[in-house]
Amino acid sequence: MITIEELYDAEGTIRDALDTVAGSWSIFLLIALRSGPLRYSQFKACLPDINDRMLSQTLQRFVRSGLVERCPLRPGAARHEYRLTPLGLQVSESLGSLAEVIVELAPQVTEARARFDAEQGEHEQPC
Repeated sequence: MITIEELYDAEGTIRDALDTVAGSWSIFLLIALRSGPLRYSQFKACLPDINDRMLSQTLQRFVRSGLVERCPLRPGAARHEYRLTPLGLQVSESLGSLAEVIVELAPQVTEARARFDAEQGEHEQPC
């Protein structure tokens, strides 16, 4: 098991890497790419709530970090597809395991939040 001392580095390189793979849409995009290369429009189709700016920035960050490669559909084409690199595949497999745990525990988290919110409402003092 990794310790906080091993995880935290003063230079911020590990924190930067974590920010890349743990951003709000990052896990969704990396897991989507596990099924094979995708075009921009295909990301939008499977994740309709992501806005264009977020999708574009996240894909650029992945390409810059070596997790994803951006490939033209054919030489000289304006359209591209995105595919996982070997590093991206390794990261997405680990994130897939985390996602499985999150999916399993999500109902418990929802119940805990509902209990908390109900208790907060009971203890609220009138102004």
